[in-house]
Amino acid sequence: MQRINVGFWYQLGAAVRPLLELKVESSIFDVFNTSFSARQWVDAVVAGRILRPATGYSAATRLRDALNELINSTDFSADPLPANAPPTHIFAITEAAREFDTVYLAELQLADAYVVSSKGTYSTAGLIFSADAGFIGDDVQAGLPETARDEIRQWGRCFAFELPTAAGFHIMRATEIVILEYLEKVSGKPVKVSPRTWNAYIKALEKAGASEAITSSLHQIRKLHRNPLMHPDDTLSISKADALFGLAKAAIIAMITPETLSEGEEELGE
Repeated sequence: MQRINVGFWYQLGAAVRPLLELKVESSIFDVFNTSFSARQWVDAVVAGRILRPATGYSAATRLRDALNELINSTDFSADPLPANAPPTHIFAITEAAREFDTVYLAELQLADAYVVSSKGTYSTAGLIFSADAGFIGDDVQAGLPETARDEIRQWGRCFAFELPTAAGFHIMRATEIVILEYLEKVSGKPVKVSPRTWNAYIKALEKAGASEAITSSLHQIRKLHRNPLMHPDDTLSISKADALFGLAKAAIIAMITPETLSEGEEELGE
């Protein structure tokens, strides 16, 4: 997935459009400066650094070549310096610019470009590219398994593109990955649980002496959210997917940093 710099198209048009106004009587300095400015933007189009055109690629290449022909043939050390650029160069540039302007504009109007609507206070770029960065704290970041990170990133993309049920599925997968790591941590050794269900995992956690606050939270997520989500006829709205993420995030952080939760429980017990 590539993030498109919308400002590029504005600057590209601002650089190319003046080429259409070049005249045979234009001064060589005006022609050179206009051509040199446009070439860097057209080069980016030809190289595909922004969005490589399909039908407009040949038009972009012809314009780039016409600009290079003028720029490479201009000798500013000549004495006397000619007042104007050769008419053949002017004609080649304006014709190539006119073709590029027409063809590329038509192609951009049909481009598959969409706007992703904002989701509350979430950063759209953050959701699409780095949703796992929303788990704040060095200890939390260090404790997140890479497989869980990947699922959280998938959650972010699904949430951004308004696929809430898929988003819920991925955050449940991320939570399950952390559950298994937490179970190994509290047990002090690798544990094989059968059947591979959340209910069995939570019972194993309770048996191993895991925090009651964590197991109660996981039971709630399992009964009210995770189990219904597994049924094909159950779907999530965007607001419910967001609420589920909040519950799962709290549970994941609690399992990664259970010592903080345990201290709080002891204080309440006193």
